[in-house]
Amino acid sequence: MGDKALHRAVRARRGRENIDALPNRKLNVSTRDRPGMTALHWAVDKNDKEVIQILLNAGCDVSVQSQTGKKALHIAATTGKSELVQI
Repeated sequence: MGDKALHRAVRARRGRENIDALPNRKLNVSTRDRPGMTALHWAVDKNDKEVIQILLNAGCDVSVQSQTGKKALHIAATTGKSELVQI
């Protein structure tokens, strides 16, 4: 499994369970997938507060923009998930 496995785990919406199942190695939590989204973008999209906190604690780069120019913060703010902005 590569770092893209992290994206799949987050999109599956099973939270920490899927992240803990990833290989025990240093993952690049700021890696972007084909649409340019990081695991943090996907966690915000899925409204998964636990995974968001895990990714932030792991040092995920919050300044990464998707191919459409959106940061995870933009996704939270423009999709009615303002409580995520506080995390």
